[in-house]
Amino acid sequence: MVAPCRIRSPFCVVAGSVGVVGALGLDFLHLWAIVVLALAMSQPNFGAAEAVKAFESVLRTPISIERKYESLDGFRCPEIWLRHSTSRSILQPSNPLSAATPSNILCTEDLNKVYPDGSVSALVNVNLQVPAEQFLAIMGPSGSGKSTLLNVLGGLDEPTSGVVYFRGQPLAQWPSLDRYRHEQIGFVFQSFHLLPTFTAIENVQIPMFHGHRSPAERARVASELLDVVGMSHRKTHLPSRLSVGERQRVSIARALANDPPIMLADEPTGNLDTKTGADILDLFDRLRRERGMTLVVVTHTQEVASRADRVIMFRDGRIISDEMRTGNERTS
Repeated sequence: MVAPCRIRSPFCVVAGSVGVVGALGLDFLHLWAIVVLALAMSQPNFGAAEAVKAFESVLRTPISIERKYESLDGFRCPEIWLRHSTSRSILQPSNPLSAATPSNILCTEDLNKVYPDGSVSALVNVNLQVPAEQFLAIMGPSGSGKSTLLNVLGGLDEPTSGVVYFRGQPLAQWPSLDRYRHEQIGFVFQSFHLLPTFTAIENVQIPMFHGHRSPAERARVASELLDVVGMSHRKTHLPSRLSVGERQRVSIARALANDPPIMLADEPTGNLDTKTGADILDLFDRLRRERGMTLVVVTHTQEVASRADRVIMFRDGRIISDEMRTGNERTS
C-alpha cells in the first residue's frame, strides 16, 4: 500500500518530528534521515535523486517525492510529499487530496483568483470535482467568476492560490500550460474567434500547426471534422460568408482538432437565435456521446442548463449551489 505523507520545511519539520516516530516506530537515526531530507529539499538546488537514494537505504524501502508549494501562515512554504511502501504514514496530510483522482478529470482545491489591484476577488476558495464525460453547466450573474473559473480550468489564466488538477496531476507539474491547452482542451467562445482571412477548413487546422501532422494530414482531419459538425458544404468559405450558426460550428470543429478529452465553452449560444442554439446543443450532446468528452459550459440561459447532467451556481466568486440532474430533469 502506498501511503502519502507531507513534511513542511524548514521550520515545519520540527513540529512533525514526534509524529514521525509514532507513525513508523522509527528510532532517532531514521528520524534524523527524514529531517535531513526535508531540510535539504527546502533548498533551491536540492539534489533530489542522490538524497532519495540515501534515504531509501536508511528506510530500506522505495520512496518517491514531490515538491509542492503553498501559502502557510504568510510564508511560501515548500511541502515535501514522501511515498513509501507501508500502510502507515510518516505524517498525515492536513488537507488530503482524495478528490484529485483520475476518475475526476478536473479538480480544483481552494482555488482563489485576485486581480492585481487587490480590489476584486474573482474566485474564492473554489473546490470543484468534474468526473470524466460529465456535462457541467456553470451559471450565475455577470461578474460572478464563471468565465474566470473556465479560463483557469483551461490554463488560459493562473490562480492566485490553490491548485487545478487534470487527471490527478497538478497543472503546475505540466512542462507548460501551452502543451496542456494544446493536448487536452478544446475551447469554444461566444464570439467564435475565427481568423477572417482564413477559410473554414484553414481555421480548423490552426490548432494542428503545433503538432507533427503534415499539411495533407491537417487538411484531411479538418475536412473530416467539418463533416462531423455539418459544414461539409462550406469548407472553402471565409467567415464573412458564413451565418453566425455556421461560424460556431466551425469553431467547434476547430476545438476538436487535436481530439481533446475536455471541451470548455463560454456562452456558446449567446450570439445565436433559439433554433440555431438548440442545434448547437444537439451537436454538443452528440459529440459527447460519440467521443466520450467532458463538457463544461458557462451560460446565462436555462435552455443550456436544462441539457446538463449537473448545474452549479456562482455568485461573488463562490459556488452557492451544486445540483445533479436526473434523466427526467434533463431535456434533449
